[in-house]
Order: sequence, then C-alpha cells, then structure tokens
Amino acid sequence: MSAPKGWRALAALALLKLALSLALLASGFHGVSDDDFARIVISQEFAHAPKLDPSGTSWLPLPFWITGALMMAFGLSPAVAVGVGVALGVVSVWLVYAAARRLTDDDTTAFWAAALAAVLPWSARLGASAVPELPVAACSLYALTTLLPARLPLSGTERGPGGEESTETNGRARIIGAILLLAASLSRYEPWFLAGGFALFCLWDASKSRAARAANVLAAALALLGPVVWSIWNAHAHGSPTHYLDRVAAYKQAIDQGAIAERLTAYFLAVFRAEPELMAAGALLTWVARGALRTELRRWSRPVILLVVLLVTLTVSSVKGGAPTHHPERALLALHLFVAIVVGHAAVLASRAELLQPKHVVIALLVLGGGIASLRATLLFKESVADRRAELAVGREVASQVPAGERVFLEVVDYGYFAVLAASERPWDFELSGKVDPARGGEALGEAEVKARAHAAGIRTVVVRDRGGAWHIVAAP
Repeated sequence: MSAPKGWRALAALALLKLALSLALLASGFHGVSDDDFARIVISQEFAHAPKLDPSGTSWLPLPFWITGALMMAFGLSPAVAVGVGVALGVVSVWLVYAAARRLTDDDTTAFWAAALAAVLPWSARLGASAVPELPVAACSLYALTTLLPARLPLSGTERGPGGEESTETNGRARIIGAILLLAASLSRYEPWFLAGGFALFCLWDASKSRAARAANVLAAALALLGPVVWSIWNAHAHGSPTHYLDRVAAYKQAIDQGAIAERLTAYFLAVFRAEPELMAAGALLTWVARGALRTELRRWSRPVILLVVLLVTLTVSSVKGGAPTHHPERALLALHLFVAIVVGHAAVLASRAELLQPKHVVIALLVLGGGIASLRATLLFKESVADRRAELAVGREVASQVPAGERVFLEVVDYGYFAVLAASERPWDFELSGKVDPARGGEALGEAEVKARAHAAGIRTVVVRDRGGAWHIVAAP
C-alpha cells in the first residue's frame, strides 16, 4: 500500500475533503440540525454587535468568535459560516494525519487513516456544516497523541499511571496539544472530560522527570484553563459556576422527561450505530494484525484510557442530563477518528505481512456490508439531519424584498425559525411570535392572529406558515 508523503499527502487529503464537502453541499445537504442555523444566527449577531459571550447561554464562545470575525470581513451569509466549516474540515483531516504519524511513525498509515477519517459519514456531514464538532474532535485527538511516551526510554525507567514505561516527553508537542485542547474546550464540552486526564498525565510526567517539567506543568494549566475560565464567567454572568450544566439538564429533562434507560445506553450504542462499517472493520483488522499491533496498543494506552473515560463520563453526564441533548455520535467523533487510525494501521501492517488475501477481503466486505446494510433498516436507526429548505428560501425572500432595518414579525412553530433568521442575514430585524417549548414545539397561531399581533406591535411585514407547511410573506393590516 503506497501513499504520498509530506506536502503531497497534505494536498491530496485537502482535495479529497474539499471534493467530498462540495459534493455533499451540491446534493442539497445544508446542516445536521437546527443547531447549525442557531449557531449561524449567533455568529451574525456577534459580527453585528460583538460581545465576549456571543450566545449568552450555555454554548461555548470560540466558534462564534471565529465565524463572527470572518463574517465581519466577508459578509453575513450562511455560506460564510459553512465555508468556515469546510475549511476547518480540511484542517481537521490534516490534524488526523499528524496524529496518526505520532501514533504510528508511519507515513503510509497516516495518509490512509486520514483519508478514511475524511470520508466517514459523520466526518463528511460535520465537515460541510456550520458546527464545530469535527475540528474539536481532531484537536482533541492530536492532543491525546502528545501524551505518548517517546520511543527511547529514559535511564531508570519507571511505570506511569497508564501502565506504560515513562519516557522522555516532547515538551513542545505537549504544549501544542494543550493549546489545541484549550481551543476544543472553548468550543464543546466533551473535551472537558479529556482535559482533566490530560492534565493528570502531564503532572505525573512532571513529577517523575525533570526533563520538560516546565512544559508539562504549563500544558496541564493550559488544558484546564478553558473549563476554569468558563465556570468563572458563568458565576459572574449567571450567578452559578455550573449554570451551563443546569441549563442543559433542564432542556434535556423537557425533551425526554427523565428517560433513564435511554440516557444510560445512548452513548454506548452510538459508538457502533454511528459508524458501524468502521467499527466492524476495526474489529476484523485488529484481529488479523493482532501480532503486529500488540506492541503498538501498549504504547497507545494513554489515549485509549482517556477515550474510554470520555465514553464513561458522557454516559454518566447523560444520566444526570448534562450531556449533549441529541445526535450523541457527534460527541464521540474523537473516538471514531482514533478507530480510523487503528483501522488504517492494521490494514497497512496486515498488507505488508501478506495477511490479507484478496478473496478473503472480498468475502469479508460482502458479509459485513450486507449485514450492516440490513441492520441500518432496523437496529441502526439514526436521528435525521435538518431539512429546512423552505425556511431558508423564505429567509432569502425577506432579505431581497424587505428593506434593511424594517421590522418583520415571524411566526414561530418550531426551531426551524433559526433557518429563516440565518438566511435573512439580519436576525435582529425580527420580532418572534413566541418561544419553542422543547417538548411541545411552538404554537401555530394562524395568519389572522399573526397579522393582528404584528399590527399591535406596529410591524407591517409578517412571515407566516400555512397549514400545508408553506411559508409566506404578507402585509399586516
């Protein structure tokens, strides 16, 4: 199995990811969920009137700072936000390539693992969306690879908390990993579970060796900085350092009414149901190349430990209502990216050892592919992705027909209203008819009532949805 190296590998991976993202967008894909459009709206509002905490809710600020700043330069179109997502998708694949090189010291493995990571279904969707999960996962994974011991042991070798031999650490790489983990921790909450373990390993290494001691202590501090600063901000802004947890838990309770069994199993099931082909290939190839992988798996103990901790802590948080409220597979993407590296490395090792016979590969593909195709129709049900074409269309109509600065009254029937606001490129011009109840949705008022409320508020333009689901721009009496 040959592969390009160096800048050629990076260029090939960038072209692969860009081609996939553009093809997906051309097919009509426009977002994973209504969160995509809510994030676009918040970024637009940040570009319009910047503030330290753009969302003012439980959402972490860094993605809005980045997208909002670029919107200041390139305009408020949702295409700018999606373009940021596409560009960060390319960077994410490069980070997976770099992580695979650190894990395996093998350029061929790194290329094929990153290529696999680029085309995974959830990587493909998230790489063409205005959400931060893919770069967050890639940053987190690279950070975990900086915890690996170096190949050359120190004199007087001692055992570390992950069971591996303590060796010289690369202080520069460890600090880079901590900075990436800090960025991830200011974007999503699941890296927080990794940050604690990352900091503990750094402090352990600092206590056992003078080499890179200052770098390890600094890396530990950087890894914990995001959670600490955000908690302090929440205490200042909302009166509680755990306000973000309380808000998410209340929303989760409203959605599922405390469905403990579902919360307890959601993340463990999502490991397989999100990327079943990847997990099946990982199991098969790890068995085939088990002899060659045995040493590598021991060396990878620290990242493996922390990824298991991520799965367990997400489950515990889910039971308490503090984990992400939908699409649990998005929070597990770092784990799936790691498995992609394992699959790539196992395939390369097995190929070099001539353990993969062509006919056996074909049989395995037919059996696994057929079995998983059958399961997709039954046990592998996944949450649907967003379909807000109608809302985006009416939002664009508002942008073209209603003068900027003129108020618009919008009927809120569900969270699709965010798509209307995002497509209009001026969400601050809208007056909403009400809020969306997480359990029951919004209240459909009907055109007459919406017009009456708009007239009472002194607003002349109304956006309303009829019983057939079509959106209309009408004038209030």
